[in-house]
Amino acid sequence: MSAVPVRIERIASLAAVPLSRLLTVSVADGHRLVQRLCDDWRSGANRFDRDGEALFVAWRGARLAGVCGLNRDPFSDAQPDDARLRHLYVEPAARRAGVARQLSLRCIDHARGGFARVRVRCHQPAAIALYLTLGFAPVGERDATHALEL
Repeated sequence: MSAVPVRIERIASLAAVPLSRLLTVSVADGHRLVQRLCDDWRSGANRFDRDGEALFVAWRGARLAGVCGLNRDPFSDAQPDDARLRHLYVEPAARRAGVARQLSLRCIDHARGGFARVRVRCHQPAAIALYLTLGFAPVGERDATHALEL
């Protein structure tokens, strides 16, 4: 795979990016993360607009290659200062090029200072390996498989 530069950008609206191709690719790839992101955005259920939240996209050259968001963790009842990494998806053509790592790191950096930890729920071996290299540890919590103390 050639070295195509990756640029991570924070966005305020899904309308700001050409998400339709990434949505089509993700559904064909058997993942509903981008579909849920779009559905939640349309309904207003999640627009990454509460205090401390953010939504990022990754570009490889001129092509949208991935997406990832950071929310106040809606599943963490006991810890109001928990964040949650959500909807991390990288198109197959851009995998193994550091896109998921860069998106995750941008979300983690954004969480510093506003949250005590970042949680994820993940069962895919490649994603688990990524989270472990980023310092996440397995947790036996309801609605989370791994957490990173900030």
